[in-house]
Formats: sequence, C-alpha cells, structure tokens
Amino acid sequence: ILVILKLNVFIHKHFHYLSVKMPPKLQTGEGIVVVVDVGPKTRMGLPIQQTFFHQAKTCLVNILQRKIFADKCRDRVGIVLFGTDGTDNTLAAGNQYQHITVLREPRLVDWGTVEAAESLPRGSCSGDWLDAIVVAIDMLHDPKEQQYNSKKIVLLTDFSGDFSDDQTNCIISSIKDQKIDLNVIGPGQDDDDDDSGAGNGAGMSWNGKPKTPIQLAAEALVTNLVLAVDGIMCSFDEAIPQLIFFQKKSSGSTNWNSLLDIGEDLRIPITGRIKIRRAMIGTWNRCYGTDEAAVVLKEKSYHKQDEQQTVVDDEDVIDGYRYGTTLVPFSEEDKQLSYNSGAESAQMSVLGFTRSEHCSLAQRAGDQVLIVTARDGDEEGAVGLSCFTQALMELDMVAITRRVYRRGTNPVLGALSPHITQQSEFLVWVPLPYQEDVRALSFPSLNRYTDALTTDQTAAMDGLIDAMSLCPANDEGEVEELLEPMGVLNPHLQHFYNCLTDRVLNPGRPLPAPQQHVTEILSVPSEVREALAGVAERLVQRFPTTKIVRRTKRERDNLLDRSEDSKRSKEDSDDDGDVEVSSISLGAAVTQISTASPLSDFTAMINQQPHNFLQICQQLVEVLLQLVEIMTGDASNPTEQAIAQKIISCLKEFRKESIVIAPDSYNKFVDRLKQLVVGRGLDSSLWVSVGEQSLGLITSTETLKSTVSSEEAQEFLVLHHDAGEQQEQAPPPAANEEDYDDLLDDL
Repeated sequence: ILVILKLNVFIHKHFHYLSVKMPPKLQTGEGIVVVVDVGPKTRMGLPIQQTFFHQAKTCLVNILQRKIFADKCRDRVGIVLFGTDGTDNTLAAGNQYQHITVLREPRLVDWGTVEAAESLPRGSCSGDWLDAIVVAIDMLHDPKEQQYNSKKIVLLTDFSGDFSDDQTNCIISSIKDQKIDLNVIGPGQDDDDDDSGAGNGAGMSWNGKPKTPIQLAAEALVTNLVLAVDGIMCSFDEAIPQLIFFQKKSSGSTNWNSLLDIGEDLRIPITGRIKIRRAMIGTWNRCYGTDEAAVVLKEKSYHKQDEQQTVVDDEDVIDGYRYGTTLVPFSEEDKQLSYNSGAESAQMSVLGFTRSEHCSLAQRAGDQVLIVTARDGDEEGAVGLSCFTQALMELDMVAITRRVYRRGTNPVLGALSPHITQQSEFLVWVPLPYQEDVRALSFPSLNRYTDALTTDQTAAMDGLIDAMSLCPANDEGEVEELLEPMGVLNPHLQHFYNCLTDRVLNPGRPLPAPQQHVTEILSVPSEVREALAGVAERLVQRFPTTKIVRRTKRERDNLLDRSEDSKRSKEDSDDDGDVEVSSISLGAAVTQISTASPLSDFTAMINQQPHNFLQICQQLVEVLLQLVEIMTGDASNPTEQAIAQKIISCLKEFRKESIVIAPDSYNKFVDRLKQLVVGRGLDSSLWVSVGEQSLGLITSTETLKSTVSSEEAQEFLVLHHDAGEQQEQAPPPAANEEDYDDLLDDL
C-alpha cells in the first residue's frame, strides 16, 4: 500500500509538471487592411486641410495610433495604396491589378508604420478600388484560421477613379466566405433622395464640384456591395471624431475571493469585482511591449543635487518620508516594527452597522468601488448573502467592514451598502476615511444675503440654476442627460497620448497645445451655453457691479507725476501729426498659407511672434506640392509661367529662412520636389530655374547645421533619366480647364 501511494504521488507531480510547462496558447488579434486612394484627383481641392487626401491620411494615422496605445493589442494592420505611380502586389500580372502598392503587410503596429502613413506617396495615376479590395482580401487569407480571430477591410476613397465591376460577385463571395467586415469611409453621403443608401445621387462632390458619372456609378455599386456583405458605410465627419480619441481597452476585473465574517460563527464565501477604478497610465513594459519574451532590465541610481551630480552608493541610501519641510528617515529597523494586520489571507469582517444617512457621499474615500456577490456555484452562500442584503435594505442600514486584500497588507475601512433590482442583488463596498482624514470645515450662513434679495433678483438666480441644469426636460417631459459620466473620456490621458505621438514623429519640436477635441471635453455643453445667453443679461441688470481699483501707497504717491507725464505726451502728440505706419494694424494675423499668395503668407507667419517654424514649413511644402501637381510642363503657357515664378519666389524665401533655422527641412523638400519634377517631366519649365537661381541643397559651407558638401549639391542639380524608364513613363494627365479657371481667379 505504501509503494502504491508513493507511485500515485509521483505520477501526480510528474503530470502536474508537464501541464505547467505546456506552451502558451497562441494569442491572436484582429486582422485589418486599410485601403487608401492616393490618386491625383483626391488632392484637387483647396484648402489643403479639406482635401480628400489629407482627410484620408488623418483617418489612417488615427487608426494606427489607437492600435499603438491599446493595452495588449494583438491586432495586425496592413496598408494598401491604389492610384500609385508604380505597382507592388502579389496579384499583379500583365495589365491586371496595376497601380496598386502594398505599403505594409499585416503586422503589429509600430511607429515606423505611423511614420510611413504620415508621408504617404502622392500618386499620379488612377487605380481600381475593386482590384485594391481583392488585394486586401488576399492579404487576409488565413486558411487555418490561426492568425486572426476576426478580419476587417477599411476602404478610404472618393470613387473618382475608373473601375471594372466584372469581379463584384466574386468579391462578395470571398468576403462572406472569409467572414470579413467591410467598412467604407468617404465623403459625406446624403440619404434624403434615396432610402436605399446610394446617397448623394445628384449632390456635389467633396471639392464643391458636381459628381462625375464615374463617381455616381461607383457609389451605387459600393452601396449594393456593402448591403450584400452587411458592412458599414460612413463619412469622414462620422468616422474621424470616433478615431481621434484614445480609449483604454476595457477588461474584466480579477475575482477577489474571501470570507465575509459576521460575528463569530457566521461566514459567507464572497467574490469581489472592481466596478469603478481610477484610470492610470500603464507602465511601458506591461502595456506597450510587443515582445513578451523580451526581458526588461531596470537600473536605479541615486545622485546628489550638485553640479557634478555625484553618484551615491545604494548601501548609503535609506528610505524616508517628507513631513512638511522635514525629512523623516525610515530605516530597516523601523520597517520591522511596521503594522501587520495579522490576517493569514484575504478577509472582510463586519465591525458594526449604522444608518445609511450616516454614510454620505462626502464620507467616501479610496479610488475604487467593489461589487460583492456570492461565490459562483455556492447556493447556500448565495441564500445567506441574499438574506443579509435584504435585511440591510429593509432596515435602511449599511455594514461597516474591515477589509484585508491579502496577507501582509494593511486593513482598509469600508461600508457595505445593499443594491437590489429586479434582475440582481448585490452589495457595494466603498472605502471610508479614518478620523485623521476628515477635515471639519465651517462656513458662514448665506441667509443674511438671501433675505436681502428682491423678487426680481431671486427670479434671475432661479433662471440661472435652471439654465445650468445638466438634466433638462424635453418637450415631451422626458429628462435628458447632457453629460454622461460613462461616456466622458479622461482629457489628461488624451493629451498625454497626443504629446507622446508628436514627440515620436517630431523630435525636438515643442510639445503641442491641447487639441480642440480634448478641450471640448472640458467645455460647457452647447445646450447650457445657449440657455445662459438670455440669463446673463438679466443677471447683469439685476446685480450691477462696479470695478474696484485698489492702489498701493507707492502708486498713490506717483499718481500726480503720471498725470503730468500723460498731459505732456498728449501735447507732444498733438503737435506732431505724423503717424508711423508700423504702429497701425493692417488686419488679423495670418494663420494659414494659401495657394493664392503663399510668399506673403509665409513671410507674415514668419514675422509673427511666437511662431513654430517647422509647422509653417509644412504648410508651405503642401502648398508648393499642389502647385507643382497643377503644372503640365508647357513652358509657353502663361499660367504655367506664373505658377513657376510663384514657386521659385517661395523657394528663395524658404531657403533663406532655413539656412538660419533648419536646413534639413529645406533639403528634404527639394529632394522630394526633384522626384516629383522628374516623374511629371517638368525639368524644362521648373528645374532649370531652380538650378539657375542656385536653389539646390543647402551645403555645409553655408551653415554648420548642414552635412551636404558642395560636390553633392552640384551633383544634385543634374537630372539623370533612364531611357527605358522614359519609354514606360505614362504621359502626364491633361489639365482640366476648370482647374485653370480656378487658378486664374486665385492669381
């Protein structure tokens, strides 16, 4: 018998060891492929921030940023571009699937993917959006269904390019077979004329021009496609507000199992789950580490606050606390004398009972709320806890408890209050403060002020209180909540993630101010502002105020001297009738560079103080690229000459300012300009002028901030053409007469 028992113990330990050492289950996430239209027609609009290309890029970047900051995100995101100059996809063969480029294969999102999305290439050809969807479907192909737990395709296009609908039925079948969710995000859709969802049939395009027959046919086709696969179709106005916010992934709370001690003989097994907890920014190694196998090493060192930052050895450092301006040391001997709860495990004991009115909201402390229920599967414990809950509800009382989270932790005082509905019943545990945490604050009574109010003043104050109500009643008498606490995100976290993103993408640039969507979280609801508009005037009339100017003794002594000086300066100004032109404001400050007057706008923004040079350069770069895309290479065209002259003038001023501040910004743009000029064949009309005006790269002889040599700058001005590439180069698209008319109006 002893041998059999030992053998059973050995087998139990052996197989238990094997079960622990089994490889972890492969964690999968969602597979997403974002299909973006970068064709030339997506940029034919002014201003730049309202073009389809800019909005699509913003939407793509927001999707990637949300994935980066999501806790333990296993989603893999790929990017497909159509309308590009070249072709780079696995399905391309012959004339099929041309001008479609796979920018990123589906993988975990990193900052390199975000930077690639920030600098999307500008295509000059038209791509088929249906072919791009087929490429995306092929990228999400997972025959063993082990790589993704769900699949999604996000299409960003304005449907301005040519397309072929011969594969529509195959696309619908493939999406259904692979269980892919199709989301189409594009210009605003107007459903007033067509209930089927085709939308905007006779409306205007995003650039203010009537929709082309190709756009109308494509919108009708994509509407039928979305309906067939049960997808989603929305506009940028609906999608971007949902994507600009960073939201922490909601996760369930770990069960806290304990015993509820009521007296000496009654113990009920309970389970606690955290319902509300203060949101904190997670640590980098736990939340944003893509490689779980990587080991994070922490190094801690102590330094003195002197000029040398002298390092202090670990053995010479002890813990301490700050009590006002006094530092109180806390040695190892003090730690051994620290309080110990004495509990061997998790514990919650009832100390007594009190009326619920004695436990008000002002007396609640801590940073979390616990929901206490009976253990799963314990019917006897559920009956006992139910009787305890109903007794507290009938007597209108709460239980004062002592909670120990686990062995070795300090006890926390809390209150258990009953909560009973038709669907469930449970106890809510909230921490309570100790006597040292309570501050007794006394305020004088306001009766002496309220008794002196007139009837009109009282009515005005009542109107103010009604106008500021966050729960007004509508016309039907139903109460509407203007500020849903469960739907308001933490602005601190939102601004933190925005600053972190800007620091990664733009190192060295000052941190940005809070964005508009962050400040709107803290703003007053629009309904309240509208209601206060009529109340404010009545308050001013009923409670007139006068400004009280308090002067110091020094100001009173110098009051007479200042009066005499002001009189003397007034007489001098009356004698001299000349007024300096520089002291007159000629209008509002320039905040945006336009294509009509980019040089004057750039100069005005540079002269404004303070200014962000890199942001101003980014605006100028976008404007210059748009002007280059309008050019066709015809040097004899007067409009072409005017555009070239405008670009050359801007380059002169851009180069002059960049030499002093940031030569890299200009050199990067000139290199990008050269690639665009070569691709569109504009060397005869524009690049010759760039060389003649010496507007090439900024060299190290001009500024020490540049690393470009004079030889490299001379070589850069020479254009190298490959004969084979010139034969395959597609002719530049013909300029539209309407574009020339719009440009002439701006000129």
